[in-house]
Amino acid sequence: LKIKAYDLKEILIEKVRAILTRRGIKARDFVDVFLIVKKEKVNLNDFKKEIIEKISDMLKFEKYTLNIKNKETQLKEDLILGEEEALMLTPIDKGFPKFLKEFNVFLKEIIKDLKIYLTPKLGVNKSILIAIGVFLVISLIYSYLYFKF
Repeated sequence: LKIKAYDLKEILIEKVRAILTRRGIKARDFVDVFLIVKKEKVNLNDFKKEIIEKISDMLKFEKYTLNIKNKETQLKEDLILGEEEALMLTPIDKGFPKFLKEFNVFLKEIIKDLKIYLTPKLGVNKSILIAIGVFLVISLIYSYLYFKF
């Protein structure tokens, strides 16, 4: 029996992406990252580049950009394990609070690194483009009506 599944590296990268781009905070993502890091003994910094690449691709969508901009404030709040803790088969390790502090620093570093993608790009504002488009359409209609008669 063959079952297709993501490898743990991809799951870890996706979990961090979800934490940073999701509107709110889901404690289960933090628990999942903790369990993967603890079990596999991985260093999150080894995946920093891939995490930034994955997230930067999503920043063309305004909602993700806004979510990331708001994330630093959300990370200051204490993470409360609610139903996640009740659903665990074994109690969460006592090292979780220490991990959270270190992980929050890591997440803030990623946000800082993403700032280059979050800064507005030089160019024409959308409302200016719309105004120019409306002006051109009205000009064409006016020209058509004026020269037709």
